[in-house]
Amino acid sequence: MIYMHRANLKWIFTFLLIIFLRLNFAQNKFSNDIDGNYRDPRVREFIYPTRIIWSTTNSDSSQILNPARLINVKEKQITLLNGDYCTMINKGR
Repeated sequence: MIYMHRANLKWIFTFLLIIFLRLNFAQNKFSNDIDGNYRDPRVREFIYPTRIIWSTTNSDSSQILNPARLINVKEKQITLLNGDYCTMINKGR
């Protein structure tokens, strides 16, 4: 049988305890989402806009068409197929 010094056993025990605690805390640091699943705080999420804070009025130098479409919930992928978009025109004056 192999004989170990108490100092070696203390270091091994400390090392295993640190690994166990790190693994245990890594699982519990995530908050729960609505379904009760763990949610990683490092994951980025898209937040849809809810209102337009500031806008210029249409004038002879600029024009904004369909500004309300900026706050509509839609696909996150950019597309020009459905025609549901806001147009900002600068007439250079």
